[in-house]
This record gives sequence, structure tokens and C-alpha cells, in this order.
Amino acid sequence: MADQNNNDNILVPVVGRLLALVIGLVIVLVGLTISFVYYASHTGIKSEASDSAEIAGGTEVAMAADLSKFWKAPDEASLDGSPDKEAVLYGKDLIVHTADYF
Repeated sequence: MADQNNNDNILVPVVGRLLALVIGLVIVLVGLTISFVYYASHTGIKSEASDSAEIAGGTEVAMAADLSKFWKAPDEASLDGSPDKEAVLYGKDLIVHTADYF
């Protein structure tokens, strides 16, 4: 019985320190979350996936998709006479029918 009390006396400070460490970490995480939300709301940080933009005066307007920025595949007719035509057409077919291979 004396050994049990001795072991309990040793564990009490350790458990107390671990509990204090966990509480401290929770407080730090809550503080970081609050500061991030405050910073984001006061600096105007917006998600990059937003489909709108803010113009002068604080009005949000929808952005038109500028499709000219995206790459377009060349016409297959431009491959006539190319030694890589067969490989390019195979690659196209492979991409188009990828789901069929699963």
C-alpha cells in the first residue's frame, strides 16, 4: 500500500505539468485562430477562387472569364505529314478515354 501511495505522489506533478501544457497549447491555438481571422478581415484578404473583384468604391462585380489565356490544342489537320502524328493521336485518345481503362 505504501508503494502505491509513493507512485501516486510521483505521478501527480507529471500529470499536472502535462495538463498545463495541453491548456497552454489550446490557448495558443485559439489565439492564433483569432488573430488570423482579425488580420484577414482587416486586410481584405479574399479567396483566390473568388469569381468577383472589388472595384474602387468597394463594389464587387463579377469577373468575366478570359478564355484567351488558356492553351488550346492545335487542329489535328496541322499534324498531316508529321512523324509524330500517330503518337499525338494515341495520346489524345488515351486522355479522352482514361476512365474506360479503370
